[in-house]
Amino acid sequence: MTGLRAAAARFSLWITPALLFSLPVELLTRGSEGLWAALLVVVAPLLGFLVTTTRSDAPPHPAFAYPLLLLGAALLWANLLLAGDVARWLGFSRAIGILVASASAVVLTASDAGRRRGLALAAAALLAVFLPLGVVSARAGRLPLEAWSHAASLPAFRFSATSPWVTEGRPVVLSPGTDALVFEDEHRVTSVDAGPLRILVNDAGRARVQEWKLAANQSVTLRPGDGLLIEPGQRLRFEANKRIPGAPASGVSWADPPRLSPGPELLSVVGLGLTMIGGAAALLSSGGVGPISRATAVLAGIGYLLVLAWAQGWATYTLTLAPDLFLGGVTAEKLVELPALAFAGDLWGRGLDGVLLLGGFLALLASVTALRDLLARGGVGGDWGLWGGILAAALLAALWPEDPWRGLLIAFGLGASTLAPVIWAGSSPEPPWAIGLALGAGVFIFLALTVAGELLAVEGTWGRIILSYPALAAAPATAVILRLGGRVAG
Repeated sequence: MTGLRAAAARFSLWITPALLFSLPVELLTRGSEGLWAALLVVVAPLLGFLVTTTRSDAPPHPAFAYPLLLLGAALLWANLLLAGDVARWLGFSRAIGILVASASAVVLTASDAGRRRGLALAAAALLAVFLPLGVVSARAGRLPLEAWSHAASLPAFRFSATSPWVTEGRPVVLSPGTDALVFEDEHRVTSVDAGPLRILVNDAGRARVQEWKLAANQSVTLRPGDGLLIEPGQRLRFEANKRIPGAPASGVSWADPPRLSPGPELLSVVGLGLTMIGGAAALLSSGGVGPISRATAVLAGIGYLLVLAWAQGWATYTLTLAPDLFLGGVTAEKLVELPALAFAGDLWGRGLDGVLLLGGFLALLASVTALRDLLARGGVGGDWGLWGGILAAALLAALWPEDPWRGLLIAFGLGASTLAPVIWAGSSPEPPWAIGLALGAGVFIFLALTVAGELLAVEGTWGRIILSYPALAAAPATAVILRLGGRVAG
């Protein structure tokens, strides 16, 4: 049982709800390129286990405390972002979802009894997310790999006649960074309620906004290239068998999206790999966790493989059964509705939506308990005041919308830029002052590049990749300082 609990803790540290629900989004939005992220979900922690098995069970370096605190706060922030998005999707304010998730974390970690339930929480979460997948798979009549091949061969992704955006009409929620729905073919859009409808018209390369005052159930026809500016809560109906705005042009274009030139593409893959592998090393090999047994590594690895299979299946069934979810941009919280759309909105489908949400909530609780224990072993989470401060900081930051996947990359990037180079150095002779200096430099460079990426509009492809994955610059800087410190000490 001890091995199972250790495996569950390492599983929950890595497979947080933000990662679980973001993986299908990556597969849907990036096609075959998203497979890199999905593959790294399995490979990165296993490489982290290799590092852990070669380390002694010595206490962590005192300088680890602050980077570990930042890593934990960023990981909580990413998951609270998802909680806020789910609350908005359910019709509540973002703050409600964030407060509920935070309060649940406080209650669960208030006693040792709550933290001992990590294994049960992780097992229940896996069961709750796989149950809807099994039912949806039976509904589709195809295994996930068959569904993937079928989706890749579709000539276009179109509204079905049973889509709720065709039958009764529903609001359209745009993903962050999306300003308008752009139509690729002529499309008649109906406003369910009376009110204005604003269209971004493209005339000879010049864009202008045209506003229509529509009565209830009145329609307007948009031409290819026109964009529809969405008002919050505005209910719209679309035409059946028309292309879904925001969806890939075809299955082929989804499965094989346009690629960067070889140099930037390689740098992007390296940046993602360094970020996730370094983040896994920081989570699974810091905080004095000590070596792990082969059985623990195998059990956790099986869990990671199950998550990979779930994400691939959820993405492919979304493509074949509910491509409507591309409308307005694919986001993690929207994918919860796959069962309801697959079963045309009946109570069975809605119930499966609820089971999936329950699975995500249980995964959050399991992740929080594992993270609290990690921080306590690292010397920064045992004190209730400090733990409450971490939760409060993550809560406040999550009130501002951000993509949960982006939040995860920031958390993993922090670990890859600071703790990972020190862990990979092993028992090297760097003096304490060099380790502290290297960690401080890693934090500073990473945060500076992250802020620059949010504030600056960089034109060059290489610069955008560096700002997307700041660990590409910060991790080598940390490693160089460690090496120079060792030479000075020598």
